[in-house]
Amino acid sequence: MRMFWDERRRLRNLRRACGLAETVTWGKLCYTFGGSNVAITCGMKHVCALGSFKGRFWRTPMAC
Repeated sequence: MRMFWDERRRLRNLRRACGLAETVTWGKLCYTFGGSNVAITCGMKHVCALGSFKGRFWRTPMAC
């Protein structure tokens, strides 16, 4: 079963449209900018996660 297939595809298209390079790191899709990892996508049983390695560079604070 493909969990969160549509959501992961939409996130992938959005990040690629922003000019991030796509690689595979730790068996997951990882996105880089300027040679540094900036984001990673993980699909699990009940969760589709987008992780950020450089969260301090985001322009707007994220609400929980």
